[in-house]
Formats: sequence, structure tokens, C-alpha cells
Amino acid sequence: MAKEAGVTARKQPLSGQLADFPGDVVVAEFLGECKAGYTTNKTFHLNYEWLHKISKQAKEQGYKAGMLLFRPDGTTEVFAALPYSILLELLHDRNTTTET
Repeated sequence: MAKEAGVTARKQPLSGQLADFPGDVVVAEFLGECKAGYTTNKTFHLNYEWLHKISKQAKEQGYKAGMLLFRPDGTTEVFAALPYSILLELLHDRNTTTET
């Protein structure tokens, strides 16, 4: 999905089971944890520990940030959860690039 959008991305070997390759994917400079399902009565349950773990791993491995990529049951749409400060930085960078 990211590659089709022209963004550098790769899967982590063994989906994060190796200490030197945490998380499930690397998308640009972000370390990602992927979750699918976890839906009850059309509600996706987001576990804070997932966010905390991937954020900690990203920091330890030198990535810009950790993010959680998730797809609720019955959908094909993927959503991302990342620190709000990072979202603001990305939006700022985008606005700065488009203004010049």
C-alpha cells in the first residue's frame, strides 16, 4: 500500500520477533505495528500498550516515531495512530513545502 503511493516501505523479518528488527513494518522513517481485527460490535479496541511499545521501540532504534497501523474487521481501509506532535510536524513540513 505504501509502496504504491511512492513511499519507501518494507516488512520486518519475522514480524518483529527479532530484537534487531522490532515492529511489523518500516514506512519511510516510521516503525509500524500492524493490527487487524480486534473489532467487537463495530468498535475497534485500541490498546495503549501497543502504542507505548512501538513508540519505545522506534525511539530505541532511531526511527522518527512509532505508529500503529490497523484495519478493523470487515474493512479494507487501513488507519494509522501516531503521536499528535508528529502529525503536526508533518503538516507543518507539508505547508512549508507547498508555500515556497
